[in-house]
Amino acid sequence: MRNVKIIIILILTFFLVNLVYARKAERLIKVGCVDLQKVFEKSPGKKLAEQHLKKLRDEMEKKKKEKEKEIKELQTEYSNNYEDMSDSQREAKELEIQRKLMELRKFIDESNEKLAAEEEKLLEPLIEDIKDVIKAVSIKYGYNIILDKSTYILYVDKDFDITDEVLEELKVKYKK
Repeated sequence: MRNVKIIIILILTFFLVNLVYARKAERLIKVGCVDLQKVFEKSPGKKLAEQHLKKLRDEMEKKKKEKEKEIKELQTEYSNNYEDMSDSQREAKELEIQRKLMELRKFIDESNEKLAAEEEKLLEPLIEDIKDVIKAVSIKYGYNIILDKSTYILYVDKDFDITDEVLEELKVKYKK
């Protein structure tokens, strides 16, 4: 009789433990998704960064064209006066043209590096903002896990996609 009571208690304990864990599992896991690529592309912060980078790129392009124009003028002057120049004058002009070409290449390399650094500087905070907004929206709607819809997810029910909510929150954040 005592063994029967112990077995019944063990069975009841087993069922109660399973019931508690089953309820916790239902409550703990709520999975959502966000299309990070879409959020990044449509983010107001990205548009601001692109405007700033375009302005910087345009300034650099203007300087580059000025340098190219100067080189072209030197080359034209060299070609037009070639017959009238002494060997030492030709050599000096050729060296000047080569120096200007090297300066142009250096300017282009430095400009590209500066643009890349500026882009990283501008986009890094944007990425952090996106992560923060995704976290806030996830908490607001009770999601425990958010997956990136733009990578390896073939289908998601629209009720679990928080992309539009994230974009709205980003718009509010960047209006400030």
